[in-house]
Amino acid sequence: MKASDLLAIIESKMGTEFREFIETTCMEKKKKVVKVKDPNRKKKPLTAYFHFANQRRPLLVAENPDTKMPNISKLLGEEWNKMSDEQKQPYKDMVVKAQEVST
Repeated sequence: MKASDLLAIIESKMGTEFREFIETTCMEKKKKVVKVKDPNRKKKPLTAYFHFANQRRPLLVAENPDTKMPNISKLLGEEWNKMSDEQKQPYKDMVVKAQEVST
């Protein structure tokens, strides 16, 4: 049963006031609010993982020329997860330096 059929039944029992109410409140299309993005907003600095990935990716691609990029990304993630905190520290220091520069 279509909505218009239901409205016709309800109108026959309750009168036109209910139909007018339904048409004005329930059947209006909601307008989307579009947020305007600030083009001058500063970008967030890269994370330690992204600094690592940007350094390591070209080497992995050279070592594995036939490997596709999704698989390279998986290899990067596996390497990152296997690294100790001491091995990750230089990349974390890069983040701190980037935050100091951006503020």
